[in-house]
Parts: sequence; C-alpha cells; structure tokens
Amino acid sequence: MTLTKELLDVELFLFDMDGTVYIGDKEIAGSFDAIRALKKLGKRICFFTNNSSKAAEDYIEKLHKMGLDISRDEIYTSGEVTCEYVNRVYPGASVFVMGNEKLKAEFIRHGIKLSEDNPDLCVLGFDTELEYWKLYRFCKWLNKGKPYIATHPDLNCPADECPMPDIGGMILFINATISRNPDIIIGKPEREAGEGVKRKFNLPASKIAMVGDRLYTDIAFGFNNGFKTVLVLSIWRRYCKNFVLETYISCNKNLVRLYVAKLFTRFIMKFCVMIFSFRQTVTTVFWFEMKANGKVE
Repeated sequence: MTLTKELLDVELFLFDMDGTVYIGDKEIAGSFDAIRALKKLGKRICFFTNNSSKAAEDYIEKLHKMGLDISRDEIYTSGEVTCEYVNRVYPGASVFVMGNEKLKAEFIRHGIKLSEDNPDLCVLGFDTELEYWKLYRFCKWLNKGKPYIATHPDLNCPADECPMPDIGGMILFINATISRNPDIIIGKPEREAGEGVKRKFNLPASKIAMVGDRLYTDIAFGFNNGFKTVLVLSIWRRYCKNFVLETYISCNKNLVRLYVAKLFTRFIMKFCVMIFSFRQTVTTVFWFEMKANGKVE
C-alpha cells in the first residue's frame, strides 16, 4: 500500500464499520487487507462506530469470525463516548436509557445508575428492542424538561436486504410528538466524539484520519474535528452497480479528480465538487477495492 502525502503523517486511522468495512456479515472487498497493510506501515487502527446497539465485544467477535483479529483498545463506540460524557458533565446522575440491554450494560459498566422513575436525564440510543410504552415514558420525561442526550444522529443502519431504521428517525419522531430535539448529540459528526478520540489515544487532530462511507457523519466528523478524511465509496458500489472506481481518488479545494468508468461519471463529479468545494484543506478519498490480483498497491 502506498499512502498519499496527505496521509503519511497520520498515526491513527479511525474506521467506521457498518457500510465501510462490511455490510451485514460480509466484508467489503479489500477492506481487511487495507487495514492489515496500514498496520504493517506502523499505523494505529481504531474502529469507531456510531452504532450504540452493540458492545465492543460484539464487534471483536464479529470481525474475528470474518477473519480479522483486533484488540479491545481498537474498538470505540458512540455508547462509550456518551457514558464518558455523562460521567464528566453529570457525575452521579441517574439516567433513563432508551436503548437495548447492551447499551444499558455499557452505562452500568461505567458506574452510571439507570432509572426510568424520575431520572436526572434521558439518553436516546439505537434501541433495537423498542417498545411503544417505553418510548412514551421517555417522551413524558423529556416533556417535563429533563436533559436530553442522543448517542448519534444516523438516520439508518446499513443492512443486507434493507437499511435498518436508526436513531435519526427516533429523533424526528420525538420532535414531532413533543417539539424537542436533543440538547446534545455525542457521536459522529459532533466535536464531543472527536474530543473523546483525542483523549483516548493522546493524539492531536493533525495525526488522525477518519475513514467512512457517509458524508454527513464520517466525513463531517473529520471536518468538524480537524481530522484528515477518507471517504469509502461502498454505498455507491452497492446502489449503482454499473460503474467502476479505480483504487485512488483525490480531492482538493475546488478540484476533484475521479477515475471512473461506465455510468454516472458526470453526476458523481458534480456531487463530489459540491460537497468538497467548501474545504480549505486537502481531503483524501480512498476506495479500498482490491486489484484483480488481490494485492494492495
């Protein structure tokens, strides 16, 4: 693997997971080899996901089954960042967690008291065990003015047959019901998550790169926190199967060079220029598609 000059000084590569390294239980072609190649170059890796419905151990096991072994320190979730924020800003507070049992266990692991009866604050997570009565009770406490935190803003979560409704839809649902938005959103693309990463790895923003597939979370996260950004175009490959992207694509302030074959060339060019023209610093876009011989160059 040859890194562009913009990435040579990066010490930590943050990888999104769903839609970036895999979709469902299938590796996105070339992603694991690219990660291994970065490690051989002496780069540090961390998988940073907004998905607060799973514990770090779930990701370690999943990646192991898919053929990639990682350590506990190489996983960071929006649920963990949210727990750290609550302990720092609301020490000793009781929390109504609108989330599944795994998210609740994360709060307990951080020493946070859980309560659905007169909590000090409310946290909205990706609740894959959603029940209507729980949602209504959550809304009642918010309507009484309790502080309102969301673990992340994603509208959906990538899945095999159809995207899963994620926390962004719940935020809209609650707003339509009681006219409240979260007081703070913790995960990507917010600065609170970026500060958590810098504290965890003791690195300045200039030494960190964010690798992801979503402009409004992953790439915006890098921009908001001063990280270098690496856009993986897996979503384009999934929904626009009739075009092929070469291994390397580079973007500058008002210039996007795309090596594209077949369909959608003009559309993608205009789209990328529109998105990246506001940047004053170089943004690198990287596609982890392996060459036909299966090697990373």
